[in-house]
Formats: sequence, structure tokens, C-alpha cells
Amino acid sequence: MRRLAMIILPLLFLAGCTGTQEPPLKILLAVGEGQKVVFYPAGTGEADPLGSWDIGVTVVDLARLVGEKRLWVLTTSHLRAYPLQGSREDHAPDAAAPALELELGGECAAGKLVTGEQALLVNCGDLGLWTVRASAPALKPVDREGDPEGTVYVLGPDDRVVRLQPGMQDFTLVYPNPPDDPIRHEVTLPEDLEALSADWNGELLGIAAGFSSSTSLYLWEAGSKDEPSEHGSEPDLSGLRWIQALPDGWLIVGKDAYVLRLNKNMQDPRSGSFVDAAVTPDAFVYLVGPGRMVAIDLLDPDLTEHGRSVGADARTVALFPTSD
Repeated sequence: MRRLAMIILPLLFLAGCTGTQEPPLKILLAVGEGQKVVFYPAGTGEADPLGSWDIGVTVVDLARLVGEKRLWVLTTSHLRAYPLQGSREDHAPDAAAPALELELGGECAAGKLVTGEQALLVNCGDLGLWTVRASAPALKPVDREGDPEGTVYVLGPDDRVVRLQPGMQDFTLVYPNPPDDPIRHEVTLPEDLEALSADWNGELLGIAAGFSSSTSLYLWEAGSKDEPSEHGSEPDLSGLRWIQALPDGWLIVGKDAYVLRLNKNMQDPRSGSFVDAAVTPDAFVYLVGPGRMVAIDLLDPDLTEHGRSVGADARTVALFPTSD
């Protein structure tokens, strides 16, 4: 997510005078649906699946590091890396055995993959939290001693593990700079905190704090001595699920609605229940939920929603460039 935002900006500059871009770049979308990874073409029109891989076990999350030619698949028992080869705009990548398989040592039914520069963060809750470097893949445990329940972990610059520790009416940002003497910022909140999420957009950390009936956005520059500051609130967005970086903005997703914050302006909430999203280098965002995908061209002044169909058990989405 964060690394894609860094290459989106030049494209936005080049396309800024046109308002929209058509057609999309040569990109395919991988959607985790039950025990399958199903591949769809990019774009705003309705499209049938191009093909699928049968993984043989439930797909929990998907990720691809920028520049890599493999798809990381988190299952309930393993982290696998599958080669991406033979794909075209109208053809799914060839099915193949995983090139790498790391055993998790238990059941990871609700885990999450977080991408960094050259590493992944594998979060399986009570089962474990690990970093995996792309150059030498192995599960390296993250020390969570002293972290309260509900701590949010993200990979910062240089793939440092950054923590957001929740309190009752506050949260504490812990930034390892250096690791043995981290920067700590405690942020006081206006009401009881119910959910917390974060994502990086280059050197800027976006933090969403969810309350009983609203959500606030906080921003922080990496390494800053100043604490994160509030940059807007959405009074009608509740049940915070996650925040995700966009070109010059943020996507904030709640239980039954989402908000786009673009050019420092918060858009009105839009209804819909979504579980994951992907942002392409040519500034399209794809939101995925059970049975539904919504594509939005972020350069379209109207930010029109284009509905597409996916499987009823869709739960995660990743993108990758085609081989042609």
C-alpha cells in the first residue's frame, strides 16, 4: 500500500490535466475467495474471472511487495509465496506449486499481511507476529513484551516495526529511532477509543482513531519530535476497520461505509461493507467485499463508483503487473 503511493504521484502529475485515465495499466487483481485465488482484469467495467488457483486451504490474506514477481498467500496454517508467471491482460498467471512455504505453528484464521519496503509483517494475533525479509525469507518473531492488547503494528521506513498502543482515551506512538531509544508520543483523544488503524504514505503516517459514532484522522511525519496532529473528523463513520494510503489522501473504511480524503478534503461517506482494498499505480482504487467489488478512478472529478461482481466469500485483494 505505502510503497505504491510513492510511484503513483508522478503518474498523477502527468495525467492531472486530463481528469481521468483510460485504459488502465496492464495490471491484474488477485482476490482471495475461500480456498481459491481468483484473478480479474483491472478496469471499471464488469468482467469475468480470468482463472483461479486452488490453494487447498482457506486464503486469509494476499500481498505483493513492489518489484517482486511472486504473490504472498497467508493461509490458516502457512505463509506461502507463489511465482507470478505467464500472466497477460486476458490471462491469469500459470498455476504452480509454491516456491516457498513457512509453517506458522498453529491456526491463523484472522491474520493480516502488512507490506514494507523489502519485508512483510505477518500478524496472526495470539499465535504470533513476525517479520519476513524478501531477500532471506524466514519468520522472525517480533518482541511484543509490554504491548497492551489491541496494539497496532506497521512497517515504517527501513522496515522498522512501528507500534500504536491504545489506551482508554489516548494512544501512544512508538517509533524505533534508534530501536534502543525509540521516539514515544502519547496522544490524548476526545472520547473513548474503540478502534485504531494506521498506514504509511511515504514518510507520512496516517492514523485513524475510531470512536462510538465517528472517526478522526491523525498525521505524523517519520522521526518528528511533534506528536501526531488531528487533520479532520468524520462524524458519521463508525465501526472503523482500516485506513489506507491514497495518492494525496487516504481511504478510511468503517463497518458500513467508507470515506475518501483527497487533496486535504474529506468527502461525504459512501455506503458499503468492504473488507480490503488495493490501489493501482495509475490511481484506481478497488474495494472488495463479499460478492462485490467497487472500482474508482481517483482522477475522475465525480469519483464514480463502478460495481463489479466477485465471489460471495471474497475477503482480500492484491494487484500485480502482467508479464506481457
